[in-house]
Amino acid sequence: MSIKLTESAKTYIQEHRIDSLLLDVNTIQEGCTAIYSPNLTIISHSSDSDLDIQYAELVERKNLKLYISNRFLETFGPRNEFYLDMKGFFDKILIVSNIEAKTKDICKV
Repeated sequence: MSIKLTESAKTYIQEHRIDSLLLDVNTIQEGCTAIYSPNLTIISHSSDSDLDIQYAELVERKNLKLYISNRFLETFGPRNEFYLDMKGFFDKILIVSNIEAKTKDICKV
């Protein structure tokens, strides 16, 4: 597995001295529909050692660690590459640009 960064993502990560990220799943349920979307969270240095035990996968690229949750792997399956990019104009956030949100009908017929 590998991590690819756009120039804007690389600059943002360097300027904010980010060295660890967690890739998890956000779930929104509305009626009979569940929407699962990838979610990146910046992790502080102090919680790094605990994460090695708690999460399914760890992908490293130079000075950047990407922890992948079990829930992410169950929802989206294993991936070979993760493309990190920037989103937003005023409030910039890091996103995984090569994984689309999934919708699922959760009502039993």
